[in-house]
Amino acid sequence: MRDVMRLDLKQNGIYVSVVFFIQLFSKLILSVTADVLKSKKILSHTTSVKIFQVFSNTLTAIASLILGLYIDCSHEVLIIFVLCLYGIGLSAAIPGCFTALVSIAPSYAGTLTAFGLVAATFANILSPWTVAFIVKEGTRDEWAVIFVIIAMINLISSVAFGFFGTADIQPWAHSVVQTESGLELTDERQKCKALIQRVDEG
Repeated sequence: MRDVMRLDLKQNGIYVSVVFFIQLFSKLILSVTADVLKSKKILSHTTSVKIFQVFSNTLTAIASLILGLYIDCSHEVLIIFVLCLYGIGLSAAIPGCFTALVSIAPSYAGTLTAFGLVAATFANILSPWTVAFIVKEGTRDEWAVIFVIIAMINLISSVAFGFFGTADIQPWAHSVVQTESGLELTDERQKCKALIQRVDEG
């Protein structure tokens, strides 16, 4: 950001902190909103994660394009506004793909989260190499290419998750539990209901 928008070190620190500051509020607001919509049966679990993740990727892509192609240090107010949008976009992934990750297999949430973090780590490792390969002189045009790539990755991810994303428990994630009545339960929500009923009866 410092190079593409010609910011000094102090300005760069302030602007970068905006992204994290806005997430303090937007993550909570968006997550609570998603839970309310699901609890009121306005959205199903899968529809909810799809909407919020598509929103996340799309908003992040738009913010990246604006930052990389259209603004510089002479547009301070616009920079802050776009960075706020970027932070909100990142936050929407919490009720989006992060929720889907732990919903598709509650019994294996830890393992799936670990795999997700490993994939993210590989992306973080590849990112500096990609930047170093493209950015040779540190010109605005070179950095614009980076921001366009970020936007394209987000848009492709948005389309892919919109079509294939789900928050439904997957068949391979079901574990069988034998109840006192002899009924075998394989759905996590059914098992929770059976456990609650057993506690009430006990």
